Amino acid sequence: MAYLNENVTYIGKTGTKYSFRLFTHETVFSEKSGGVYLFGKRTDNPTGGGLITKLYFGKAKIFNERLDNHEKWDAAKKLGCNCIGIHATGSESISLTVEEDILKNNDTPLNTHHNS
Repeated sequence: MAYLNENVTYIGKTGTKYSFRLFTHETVFSEKSGGVYLFGKRTDNPTGGGLITKLYFGKAKIFNERLDNHEKWDAAKKLGCNCIGIHATGSESISLTVEEDILKNNDTPLNTHHNS
């Protein structure tokens, strides 16, 4: 895995903070873990680190199985996707709750059910 040695935090509608570990978009996840993921566009921040443009949030029972041939890859790449953020949760029910909370407080161009 190509970890970028960087994390980014997003706040859900409930006020809960969720930390995502950032990886290059070419990363193949070999472990059998799941959670919530982010497709993002990372640009260098002049003051250090990177700025992440959120493109898409989703959930996965197992990251590698979900991310292989993802239906949003082409659209994400057209928008400049160059990183994946991972927030491991340990269960599908927690992943669903986290994904819903994040989407209610964060707009992304590729999610169609914003702020429900």
